[in-house]
Amino acid sequence: SDQRVNVKFNRLIIGSQRFIGYQSPNPFIADIEKGKKFIAIDFSLQERDQKGWLDITYLDEDLRIGRGNVGSVFVLTKVV
Repeated sequence: SDQRVNVKFNRLIIGSQRFIGYQSPNPFIADIEKGKKFIAIDFSLQERDQKGWLDITYLDEDLRIGRGNVGSVFVLTKVV
């Protein structure tokens, strides 16, 4: 539907903020997109078992609130 998106994760990174050098989302996301490896639990995820989705329950220019298939709630804001 127009209000549901499928969600697939490619990679899992679990680690201490200090050890992985996390300061803010934008540089961290850029490092992930470049394929940087971190001193952390860091591995690729297989697509075969992923069936996640996100229902968008509120939408405006800057904010989306959604509910995931396992009951998670996501509050997403637009980054300028």
